[in-house]
Amino acid sequence: MVTTENQVFIQQVNDAFLNGDTGFFEAHVVDDVRWTVVGSPSIEGKAAFMAEIESMKAGPAPELSITNVIVHEASAAVEGTMTINEAGVTKRYAFCDVYRLSGSATGQIEEISTYMIELDPGGAS
Repeated sequence: MVTTENQVFIQQVNDAFLNGDTGFFEAHVVDDVRWTVVGSPSIEGKAAFMAEIESMKAGPAPELSITNVIVHEASAAVEGTMTINEAGVTKRYAFCDVYRLSGSATGQIEEISTYMIELDPGGAS
């Protein structure tokens, strides 16, 4: 199976989220990026996006398991689970991130829609 540039890029995006790589995002989001975590207010603009990425670095790094990646032209979807341990409490989430990439430049994120639900609410510690 042939791997496309956008498939490689989406893997890099997930690695950057996992590692808190703010430099990656600084270079790969457009100025008017929008990130919507469904159920929360949208994050609009590069400065707000970067502030959110920076705040994510303060917490423990999650464990990420990606089960499906679909890339078609300038759209991509990533499905998986994430486990976070905060203050001795382990929480698991199922997620799907839907990306809209710039059609004019490879490796530029225009929009992210995140769908996330907690699995086993009140998870074991």
